[in-house]
Amino acid sequence: MTTSEEEDQWITDEETDVVVKLSGVIRDEFVKNLSASNEPNCSALGLSTDAPLLQLGADIFQGRYSDSCGTHLLLKDARSTGGEKELSFVTTTVKQMEMNKLYIQEKKSSDDSVIEISAEVDDAEAKTQEQHAD
Repeated sequence: MTTSEEEDQWITDEETDVVVKLSGVIRDEFVKNLSASNEPNCSALGLSTDAPLLQLGADIFQGRYSDSCGTHLLLKDARSTGGEKELSFVTTTVKQMEMNKLYIQEKKSSDDSVIEISAEVDDAEAKTQEQHAD
């Protein structure tokens, strides 16, 4: 095998840090669980699409990617030797994902054997997002 054939066999993924901004009502118990645990119950679907989905606990969000006006500085909690809280640098990014909460409703159909699910973004949140885009 030649070097170019070996390179073609490897598939590489690009890794990007993203700041996620959530809009909508978030359940209190999720916030309490998040602060009590380092591993929140979350799932992501379609991260490489134009409309990724994120499930945090029982809440579902749909979003879109954008570039921020400035640079986000990401820090994490760290403990110093004296036991005091300190912040340590993780990374920087200009990429952000703006997520709006979806409200899922059962949609009645004429055929009882078929149940359709429709998802709607809160109208007030959608108008706010439109105003910020302008």
